[in-house]
Amino acid sequence: IIQDCGVSKEGIAAVRKTWEPVYKDKENSGVFLFQVLFELHPDFEKYFARFKSEGAKSLFDNPMFLFHVKHKVMDSLNEVIDNLENDERLLKILKSVASNHKKRNIKKEEFVTLGKVVLETLRRALGTAMNPEVEDAWTKVIDCAMSAIGKVTG
Repeated sequence: IIQDCGVSKEGIAAVRKTWEPVYKDKENSGVFLFQVLFELHPDFEKYFARFKSEGAKSLFDNPMFLFHVKHKVMDSLNEVIDNLENDERLLKILKSVASNHKKRNIKKEEFVTLGKVVLETLRRALGTAMNPEVEDAWTKVIDCAMSAIGKVTG
C-alpha cells in the first residue's frame, strides 16, 4: 500500500527513525498533538465531548482522555508505522480505526485535517530533523493512510 503511494524504503526508514523519539514519549507527544489540533481547529473539541467532566478546566485534566491519547491514538499511529511494509496488517489497522470513528460520524475530511495536524506537530517536535525528504515521506504515508481510512468513513 505505502509503496504504491510512492514511499521508498528509505522514506519508510526515515519515518520510523523520526517517529521513534516521538513515540518513546508517547503521553507528552500525544498531548502535544492534541494541543496543536485544538489550537488550529478548536471546533474539533466537540468530538471529545464524552471526555468532558464536571469542573475540569480542559480535556487534558481528564484521565480517560489522556488514556485515549496515549493508548488509542499514539498506539494506533505506532502500529501504522510498525506495519508500513505489511499491507495486510496495515489495512486491518486502518479499517479498524475508520470503523471506530465512522460510528461517531467522523468523515474523511476530519481525518485529512488530522493528518495535516500530525505533520504540523511533527514539524514542531522534530525541528531540523523534519527536513524536506523526511517531510515528503511523512506526507505520503499520511496521505495514503487517510485515503484508506476515507474509503471506509466516506
